[in-house]
Amino acid sequence: MFIDKKILEELKPFKPKDTSVAKRLTPSDSELDLILTGIQRYPGIKKYKRVFYECLILVLMKTGIRIDEAYNIHLEDIDLDNRTLFVRKAKCGKQRKIGLTRSACDILKVYLEERSKLA
Repeated sequence: MFIDKKILEELKPFKPKDTSVAKRLTPSDSELDLILTGIQRYPGIKKYKRVFYECLILVLMKTGIRIDEAYNIHLEDIDLDNRTLFVRKAKCGKQRKIGLTRSACDILKVYLEERSKLA
């Protein structure tokens, strides 16, 4: 394939406009504590909902899944024995399986216990 040398000479290397470090988008541990404390102290929230919100926030933080992925989780997608979570509707409609930390499993256990009391 023939490429004109004049065209190659005119091309300049790509240089990004902003070379600063990307901003942190996740809350720090102290900010997370404030969020969870706010949920616990908010009046009028039943225990089940309080545990649900805490679980949702912590699972999002511990796994890195997106909020829409979290809302599409079914009970059968949670495997606490193998510490995995099956994400049905991931980005671009794909499916994936992700690992769960011990702390994510612990909060999911609490949530599932509270949920079973309602049934």
